[in-house]
Amino acid sequence: DASGKYLTMNGHNPLQVAWLRMAMQSTIVIPIAAWRHGVCGVLRAPLPHLLLLRGCFLVGATIFFFTAIGYMPLADAIAITFIEPIILLILSAAFLRERVPLRRWIVAAIGFGAVMLIVKPGGSSFHPASLSAMLASVFFSMYLLSTRAIQLGPNPPPTLVMLGYQSVPGAIALGLALPATWSPITSNVQLALALSMGAIGATSHALLILAFQACEASFLAPLLYSEIIMQTVLGYAIWGDIPDALTIVGIVIIISAGLYLGSTESRAQKRQSEQGEAPAPAAPVDASCEMPCASPDAQHEAQTCGARLEGGEADSETRES
Repeated sequence: DASGKYLTMNGHNPLQVAWLRMAMQSTIVIPIAAWRHGVCGVLRAPLPHLLLLRGCFLVGATIFFFTAIGYMPLADAIAITFIEPIILLILSAAFLRERVPLRRWIVAAIGFGAVMLIVKPGGSSFHPASLSAMLASVFFSMYLLSTRAIQLGPNPPPTLVMLGYQSVPGAIALGLALPATWSPITSNVQLALALSMGAIGATSHALLILAFQACEASFLAPLLYSEIIMQTVLGYAIWGDIPDALTIVGIVIIISAGLYLGSTESRAQKRQSEQGEAPAPAAPVDASCEMPCASPDAQHEAQTCGARLEGGEADSETRES
């Protein structure tokens, strides 16, 4: 995001910056995916339509966000996009039928209130570009939701294949607009940032896919608030943006809400694990063998003992006859 803002503020069209990110990511990911899974494995990936739709969602989010950060501070634009956890909670409950615990709604609402402290709607810091940031939130929420929907399918594609499909639509579609949006890259710094965006984007989205493989979307949503910490640091280090008092309070609330959610979910998972591994209740005792039959080993010994008794009774009847 910081690389995209730097390029945008130095005269590059947001569509060109978005294309640079998608094209560089495709150049890195597609060959690796073809090497690991074969060309046929990439072309015949399951759920291709949903994979391409997911890529289109990411393209929309990237374009709208790069447009927003060209006109407003990075931290402010990021803060506005933190409406996406609320959108994601609603969408995951409506479309994925995930059961969202009350504590997640509460944490998300607290985080959104903290975002409002940072944005200060109606204040002098409001900029029309904030609407573009909100649209980016909607598109990125749909991207996250489609990621979770694909992972819940019976045969989800490999991570590298998903990364390839999410970057190719943007590289092709935005490439068609390059004649009208291209401006030359005039410095080594700009060139390095343009090239690195693909590697950074591929790595971050790979980690995101792995996270959605392991966790529910509604659980990950409030944790997305932690992104604001790094964006605030980058905004200060590169452009000298210093958060005011309300912004600092909002950041502290966001961090606290994320830590609380993580601790409560960890305890809940631990309780579920302990309940799942709890010893089974004592089973009835086999009177013939005088031993419990609760565990598999005990059941096996009981069956062997019973077989010996039955065999002995059969031998006795044979001898009597």
